Amino acid sequence: MTPYLNWSWRVDKSLPSLEETKKEVDDYAARIYVVFKPGITPLGTRALNCAWLSNSSLHGYWPNAFTEKAIMIPLRFKEDALHSWQQEKVNVKTDNLQHFDHLPMYIEGITIMTDTDNSNGSAIADYGDIYFSSN
Repeated sequence: MTPYLNWSWRVDKSLPSLEETKKEVDDYAARIYVVFKPGITPLGTRALNCAWLSNSSLHGYWPNAFTEKAIMIPLRFKEDALHSWQQEKVNVKTDNLQHFDHLPMYIEGITIMTDTDNSNGSAIADYGDIYFSSN
């Protein structure tokens, strides 16, 4: 089993401080979704959403502003080094068990997103070296 998702990312232009828990400003300079399909129907799809936040006062996990089927996981904040590659590693197996209380049948996909449509802002991010590992 290879439960660890690894990647690198950098933000070159961050968003102003937003209250990312609200639909009106549910935007992130960088984020990676891990989408799971726990059964055979698409109705049960769940997602872990690792994000680079503009608001450093948000800590812990919370449901996405649009659906409780996606959990937000803050990893980096606006104050983290801009223009500098950051390495990440998350255990998607552990996070799934913690937030959804079950293991999915398989991973449906990985999505990368720099998202500013709700706040009408502007951000620049790069992503690289996305892979799974056993440790």
